[in-house]
Amino acid sequence: MSDKEVKQVITPHLVFDDTREAIKWYERAFKATDVQLMPLDDDPKGRLIHASFKVYGGTVFAADAFPEWDEGTKTVQQHGKHSPCDLYIQLDKPEDVDEACKVAVDAGGKLAMPVDDQFWGDRYGGVKDPFGFTWSFAATIDAERTKKAADEWKKFRQQMAAGGGGAAGGAAAAAAA
Repeated sequence: MSDKEVKQVITPHLVFDDTREAIKWYERAFKATDVQLMPLDDDPKGRLIHASFKVYGGTVFAADAFPEWDEGTKTVQQHGKHSPCDLYIQLDKPEDVDEACKVAVDAGGKLAMPVDDQFWGDRYGGVKDPFGFTWSFAATIDAERTKKAADEWKKFRQQMAAGGGGAAGGAAAAAAA
C-alpha cells in the first residue's frame, strides 16, 4: 500500500469550553478547513455536541464540555494543566515545520519545544495551543539517521530486557546516533 492510499484511522476528539472559539483559533493557527458544527438543539447554553474540521489534511473532532453527563466530556483545564496526549503532525518538508510553529505562535500559541534538527533525523518542534493541547510538527531530514536511531533504540531495549545497560547508557547511545 502506498502512502497515498493510507486512510486516517485514528481521529482525535477534543473537548473545549467554547468549541467555536477554538476552531476560530485553529483556522488562524493551522488553516483549519471543512468546519462543520452540530449544536445540541435543546441546550440553553447553545453548546456544540459535535464539530469537525481538517488540519493539515487530517480530521479532528471536537465538542463543548458537558461535565454534567460524564467524566469523558471535560476540558483539559477541568482535568489539569495540560493534555496528557500530544497531537503529532508529519509534514512533507523540514521548512514546513518552522512555518507551522511560527504561524501557531503568532496566533497566540506558546512554543513547547523549539524547532530544531533532532538526533533521530527529523526537524521537529511543538506548540501548546491556548486550550492546553500540544501540537508537535515533524519532517524527515535524514532517513539514514532515523533508521540508525531506531536501531540504537532497539539495541537499548534488548539490553534492558536482558537486565543490562542503564537508562543513561542507552540514552547516550541513542544521542550519539
